[in-house]
Amino acid sequence: MKDILDNCVDVMSEHLKRGSTLELFRSLYKWPLDDAENIIINISRIDQHTKAALLMKIDRALMDSAKIPETAGEALMFRLRLENAIRMLTILSKAKVPCELKTTIPEEAVCWALTTLWTGSGIQWVYRTASAFCEGKQSALPWPLPA
Repeated sequence: MKDILDNCVDVMSEHLKRGSTLELFRSLYKWPLDDAENIIINISRIDQHTKAALLMKIDRALMDSAKIPETAGEALMFRLRLENAIRMLTILSKAKVPCELKTTIPEEAVCWALTTLWTGSGIQWVYRTASAFCEGKQSALPWPLPA
């Protein structure tokens, strides 16, 4: 899991050149960020609106080592998928019970983390993100990530 986590962190480092997660969200949501419920509703709407296209782009771009063409909504949801993957992989890499996924293709591992861990983590990520935004944090992840 550590290798997949490292690959996701590398992708995140590149994606952070576009600004913080909060900045991506603010490009779509201009209102004050003091109501977690409104943030949750808006992120959920963006997710539903972009989900099908983003999944296709993630698969195609990561497997072809190409840049993902993203709308503002897709960029936000890609970032939130990365944050979720990094959070989940950090937990899994520290688990006492061995948890392994083997692949020799880093892009395949990142694709798996952005899709499977997104589906498996339910809606927890949106609550964590909304709380972080209400607190004025740039992301729901601590950055830089602890080793």
